[in-house]
Amino acid sequence: MPVIGLGLAGFGLVAVVVGVFAFSLLSNNGEPAVNLPTPAPTEAQPTAVVAAATFTPSPSPAPTDTPAPTPTPTLPPLVIEPVSIAPIANGVLSVDYAKPPTGRVELGGVTFDLDGRAFRSQASPAPNNTFPTSAALEVSLPRVERLFVLVTAGNAFRRFRDKTVGQIVLTFDTAPTYTVDLVLGKNLREWHRPDNVVNVAPETSEVWRGPITNFPNLVGHLDMLTIVLPADWHTATLTRIEFLDISEITVNSRDPAITVSGVAVEHR
Repeated sequence: MPVIGLGLAGFGLVAVVVGVFAFSLLSNNGEPAVNLPTPAPTEAQPTAVVAAATFTPSPSPAPTDTPAPTPTPTLPPLVIEPVSIAPIANGVLSVDYAKPPTGRVELGGVTFDLDGRAFRSQASPAPNNTFPTSAALEVSLPRVERLFVLVTAGNAFRRFRDKTVGQIVLTFDTAPTYTVDLVLGKNLREWHRPDNVVNVAPETSEVWRGPITNFPNLVGHLDMLTIVLPADWHTATLTRIEFLDISEITVNSRDPAITVSGVAVEHR
């Protein structure tokens, strides 16, 4: 009995195996099963690496060089230069003054080069009635700022007060002509002090005083007229200094006369 049971058990195991095999053959809708090839393993595709976006700044414009400031030209210092009146002198100061200043002398803070002579314009009595009415100094003086003139009048009678009797005319290379009127009682006066003449001139400075020739108890003087040029003339060169006696035109008389005894120029 036991043997028979074991055989039945073995038969049953065989039957199970055969049945499983038969089912596998009849699967796939009753068609014989086809052994499909096992697909080859797919190679892993490389993952695309996306580069991180980077910011490229726009190039900054190259800095513009700032031009160096143009240096201001250094001007030479102002100097006062005496101008000789020898080329126009036609008389001597000793006719009026017993001991006039001569040589390189300082008068009123200005240095003049005096030789005792002067330019004298016409006057009524002889021989002064033959004197000229004009005289000019040819110069070449750059950047003039002031002009100093030792100038007085003769026969400056009171009836001529406040009249323009002369002119100082300055000529430049690159600037207009500059004219100064000589007006009795303003910037011109008689060279000494008798009662019947104009003996004040507030726009001049008295820079010297001394005895009159043949009259030691009487005193004569030298006056300095200062001409200040406007700034527009400071860059030009002074080329001519002219002295004019225009009394015949303005007061219908050869009187008064004009005497110029010294000139100096302040320039750079």
